[in-house]
Amino acid sequence: AGMRDDCEKVAGYSLPETRTWPWLLALGSRNRTRHGGQQVCALCLAEDLTPYLRRHWRFAWHIGCRFHGVQLIDECPACKAPIEPHRLSAEDQHLAQCSRCHDDFRKAVCTSYLPEAFSFQVMADRVLKSDNVTFRQASIAPADWFSMVTFFLSVVRRASRRPASPLGDALLSLGVSVTDSRMPLSGLAFELLPVSERRALLAPVERLVSIGVEETFNALVAFNVKTSALHDPRKSPPVVLLPMLSRLSHHPHGPHRRRAQPDHRPTSERAVRASWARLKRRMKAEPPS
Repeated sequence: AGMRDDCEKVAGYSLPETRTWPWLLALGSRNRTRHGGQQVCALCLAEDLTPYLRRHWRFAWHIGCRFHGVQLIDECPACKAPIEPHRLSAEDQHLAQCSRCHDDFRKAVCTSYLPEAFSFQVMADRVLKSDNVTFRQASIAPADWFSMVTFFLSVVRRASRRPASPLGDALLSLGVSVTDSRMPLSGLAFELLPVSERRALLAPVERLVSIGVEETFNALVAFNVKTSALHDPRKSPPVVLLPMLSRLSHHPHGPHRRRAQPDHRPTSERAVRASWARLKRRMKAEPPS
């Protein structure tokens, strides 16, 4: 199967050409400059007679190399530029180097991957290869499974914004911490995040999937978590989770609406940090003048 076939199996529908595909790393191209880097395993490239890119490195749930037990890299270890093989020329001879400073990735010092995030990677790979997945004594399609874990990703991100909340307390009671310093600040889609931030999100999601939805929702009910705290009411939640979501109470006043802030009121700390994170991402993509 080709990349499109795999991505449509994950999404459950025919994918358009011009949008970000679910669970496929979006390289953030604008002209030939990319805000996100191609992720690679430096040790795989070092073993290649002629270095080449693996297709599975494009999947957003991939954070580590199953052969070498190390975390993938998506930026140059020397200059921190995104890994952009498409910007190399024939004179560069091989793609295992930075297109900006030409540092050789095969000499990079590798770090171990986060075991919980790698466990999720193995789990997702297994689902992708399957025609059906067992879920609560029933058989569901791979697309339904990925829809469920996408929902849990959103839940973890929401809890990380307000750790001291019923949702944060419910997750903590399950052994799921949402205070990792590498949790995303930028608000970017999961497919646009660097590997360090994706692994920080996948670790708690793996925990939720492993303990099961029954225990997860028991904790949410016990801590009186509202459905509005879990997802945007304007978007439909995964069909496979509807029976569980029906156990939670709804916000008595309907969807929360943000009040208009006076012009003189200062911007929140989180909004400033998110803007700064997005600005640093853009700056990293632009070569110094």
